[in-house]
Amino acid sequence: FGLGRTYVAQDSLDKGLEFLFEAREADPNNSKIYKSMGDAYAKQKVLVLAIDNYSKAVEIEPGWLEVHFTMGKLLFKERRVNDALAAYKKAVEIDPNNAEAHFEVGNLYYLAKRPLEALPELEKFVSLQPNSYQGQFILAKSQYATRKLPEAVASAERAYKIDPSIDALELLAKLYFDSRDSTSLRKSVDAYAKLSQNNGYQFESDDYLK
Repeated sequence: FGLGRTYVAQDSLDKGLEFLFEAREADPNNSKIYKSMGDAYAKQKVLVLAIDNYSKAVEIEPGWLEVHFTMGKLLFKERRVNDALAAYKKAVEIDPNNAEAHFEVGNLYYLAKRPLEALPELEKFVSLQPNSYQGQFILAKSQYATRKLPEAVASAERAYKIDPSIDALELLAKLYFDSRDSTSLRKSVDAYAKLSQNNGYQFESDDYLK
């Protein structure tokens, strides 16, 4: 097994799998063997076999957080969104303070147009990683989708403070408009116009506000 894992780590994948097959025959209940085989197939981009071997690894060792998380990524690539969600939720169950797992669960709920279910996961994520632009931005969009305007404004403002991007400004402009905050709307549109012009786009804030 050790030799097979070493070959896989060195990207000698066919050689590594050869040794891992032998190891599996000798020790069919060793979770680490299945995990290494999953790693090899993932590197070969044979995702179906990678997922199958990772699944066997966590059948034997259910509390292996890393494998559940890796499965979530591969299942999402395979467009098996519900299965990916289940894998990430298992990771959260194993480690309730795993920020990345909370983000992935929340983001998948948001992408599936289930913002109410996304909110608690994203709120937990930003409590663990408050300086994440992506976390604050997706949280703001989920809050906006559920018409929590004051909370959405606060999250979007935090996102903009972390990264003053065009996307954040666009979201802020929508939120200020819906909140009837004309002063903040004017400031955000002016900032958007300046940022757009700096990037080579012609944009007049007065035209936008008409």
